[in-house]
Amino acid sequence: MKQNYADLTGDAVVRGVRKKNNQKRLLCLLGVLAAAAALTGAFIWIIKMHEFFYGGILAILCAFGAYMAFTGVSKANKVLADVENCRLFRKFGTPESIASRIASECGEPLLDSKGTLICNSFIMKHGDFESYIPFEQTLRLFRREHRTNGIQDGVYLVMTDAYGDQQQFPFKIGKKGKAQMEEIVDHIIQQAPNCAVGYTKEALAYVKLNKKDLN
Repeated sequence: MKQNYADLTGDAVVRGVRKKNNQKRLLCLLGVLAAAAALTGAFIWIIKMHEFFYGGILAILCAFGAYMAFTGVSKANKVLADVENCRLFRKFGTPESIASRIASECGEPLLDSKGTLICNSFIMKHGDFESYIPFEQTLRLFRREHRTNGIQDGVYLVMTDAYGDQQQFPFKIGKKGKAQMEEIVDHIIQQAPNCAVGYTKEALAYVKLNKKDLN
């Protein structure tokens, strides 16, 4: 969903981060409950039907799902405990500086479609300030396609920032979307000429060697 950021303030960015993490926490809590219910069902299946193999596999999958949901709750709680000092602001500057940059460039975007806002010096997903990446802080990028039953239903530009965090941004499917992505990649490389391109062992090693630590 497109949004207008012309009057964006630092306080609004902080509120946006807080709102997004409250939503993530709620979804993850629901995931914990769903995984717990499924795990209970798996144990009942094992005990009553003596289906140890498939029941065991289901129990393992449910336990893994519960673990991932708990991890999501923990991450959201960590952000919500001190939003103004969350990872986004420690990486890329104060809420005010990020808001100012977004507001000053959003009026003339390079691309504003399918949930992705791309301006002269940054990229982000609409409504998700934690996806914000300044181009000069890009360490790697590559194209990713998603298919269901062999049919392409998603195309993404995947980017790794200077601290090793990865985000993926949706693009339109088809020749037009491919051409747009190629233009954006060229633009990003101009501002981050040392970033790696592609999903290769060399690119992964480059990220591992060059990513910054965030103290």
